[in-house]
Parts: sequence; C-alpha cells; structure tokens
Amino acid sequence: MAEIIRMTHEQARAVYECVHRHCANCVDGNCLLLDDGDFVPCPQLITRSLLCRYFINAVLPGDRQLYGDIMGGQARPCARCGKNFYPRSHLAKYCDKCRPLARLEKERVRKRAKRGSMSAF
Repeated sequence: MAEIIRMTHEQARAVYECVHRHCANCVDGNCLLLDDGDFVPCPQLITRSLLCRYFINAVLPGDRQLYGDIMGGQARPCARCGKNFYPRSHLAKYCDKCRPLARLEKERVRKRAKRGSMSAF
C-alpha cells in the first residue's frame, strides 16, 4: 500500500472545501463509496491525511495549485507575470491567466510581420 500523505492545517482546509464543492461521492458530509446502509462520514473531512483514492485520482487534480502543494510537484515562474504555477506539461511557460494573453500577443506579432511583408504591387 502507498504511503499515507499528511497535510498541513492550511492544506487540510483547502481539501475540506474541495471535497464539499467537487467530490461527487460526498453528500451532506457522508461518503457514498463507503455507504453500507448506514451513514459513513467522508474520511477526507475527519482527518488531515489523504486517504480516499477517488479524491486523490479524480478530484484533487482539478485544483492544480493544491495538487502541486500536497503531492510535491515542481512549480515554475510564469514568463509573463512571474507568479509560480504548476505546469500542465514540461513545455509550459505561462500560468492559466497569462496563457490566452500570451497567445494573442504572439498572434498579433505574427500577423503584423506578415502584413508588413506584403505589398500592393
């Protein structure tokens, strides 16, 4: 069995909110996966350890910042704003907020160069 992952208080609070907002198996604080006729509280809500495989594999990757903090990913600075972010691939240069702006900027430069090289005659 894999090693149990312990969390800090801040990480546990963020996981608690993530479970309540995004986990499909958590209904009113009870876990549907562990339900055997009685209400069973969700293990992620009562401990500061990551225990639920469904949460680790399906819910936690949706929040890349929290996933990187808990699972120990490599953060890198955004080439545009300088904030640290957890990249989707090894080639990523921009954070989620700067990615569309950088793409538009590159398109502008490319189109200006193309229009500048054209002439009417």
